[in-house]
Amino acid sequence: MTTRLRAQARFEIEDERVISPAELELMADSTREFLYNALVDEPRTATELAALLGCPTTRLYHHLKRLEQAGLVRVVAERLVSGIVERRYRAVARRLRLDRQAFGLASPENRELNTLLDYVFERARGEIESAHRAGRIDLARKPTEACGLQAYRTVLKLKPEAARELARRLHALYLEFEEASMAPEEAEGELVGVVLASYPVEPSAAQTPLRRGAQARRSRNGARR
Repeated sequence: MTTRLRAQARFEIEDERVISPAELELMADSTREFLYNALVDEPRTATELAALLGCPTTRLYHHLKRLEQAGLVRVVAERLVSGIVERRYRAVARRLRLDRQAFGLASPENRELNTLLDYVFERARGEIESAHRAGRIDLARKPTEACGLQAYRTVLKLKPEAARELARRLHALYLEFEEASMAPEEAEGELVGVVLASYPVEPSAAQTPLRRGAQARRSRNGARR
């Protein structure tokens, strides 16, 4: 027997929600991030989400409760099914953005910065390792080929205006493809991980950039300089 208990007449999902360091830390859990993303396009029950994840439904209740308590997902309908209350959840926004002012108020132990770095780089590392184990990444392929990996790290010496232009272009590129990924025709597309970073670097001899193809000079003890 199924009885409808509650249904929200109309729930308008926001285009964007600003989140705090604590909320980002909550989303750093891969299961909670999956649940949130799965609830962006349409409301789903815990049973439906468990089917997508291929796990027991009971494993998800704690995560859904945490997301609901943080205000990141909402219960939009309830019904009684065989004496059990079945809830239908929906994400509150299509995309989440960092509250830059909140992240700028760094605590002495740098918790806000560490939360951000863990979310971006540790999650990316885990996703890349997982894809490599599954055979989806072939390190022998060129970065632009199918199954290739693009992973670069260097230090560039740029004039201030060029550094700002680099940051602007990277951000514009991200926004362009983020918008494209939300188009209806991309619903069945390929999942692609993207990590972008540009940041000021504290000068040091070890970080002095070299021109492409240049050889580092070595001191008498063999260290590069």
